[in-house]
Amino acid sequence: FMLRLIPTVVERAAKQAADDVRAEALQELQQEVGQVVTAEKQEEMTLRQKAADQAQAAALPYQQAKLRAVQTMWSYVARGRELATAVTQLKAKAVEIADAAIPLQEIGNVVPAQQLQMQAHDLMDKALQMENQAKTLQSSAERINKELASYDAAARQAAAHGAYEVNPSVIDTERDLPKPPYPLVLPSLAFMAAIAPAPAAAPGPAPGPSA
Repeated sequence: FMLRLIPTVVERAAKQAADDVRAEALQELQQEVGQVVTAEKQEEMTLRQKAADQAQAAALPYQQAKLRAVQTMWSYVARGRELATAVTQLKAKAVEIADAAIPLQEIGNVVPAQQLQMQAHDLMDKALQMENQAKTLQSSAERINKELASYDAAARQAAAHGAYEVNPSVIDTERDLPKPPYPLVLPSLAFMAAIAPAPAAAPGPAPGPSA
């Protein structure tokens, strides 16, 4: 009877050994799948960070140019306001001097009256010149303000191009990882989400000039 059981026991032992070897091999292969996916995601994260750094570097010259334009715009606005204030004062002074010449002219004191009138005329001419300068500065400030959006657009294009050069996947359609053969499986979505990079914040717009 014991002799008849020997083949069965050997067969079961062989099957168990084969199952153990298969399970161990599957476990090792599954670990390799996890390592490959982890390495892939880490490489993707590295590329995304490099792309973000390159995008920032590419956009920086345009952002700096915009900052200089904003500074120039506000300097024009400030200078224009200073000139506008001076124009008001000069015009008032010119009228005052012209009015002072009238009594002198009425009493026949022509020479001093003409001198005052010439002073008033010179002041008014100076005031008009400064008024034109103030208008030119204001127009220049308004033109710069309208062009500020073009700096933002150029910065976005430069950033996108810089990021694409480092990591084309930031624009190209993302490809899914190929599925391993059964019974191997890819790591869970929770694992994939846990190691995904966080998105970067976008800068805000610059304020424009007020009249």
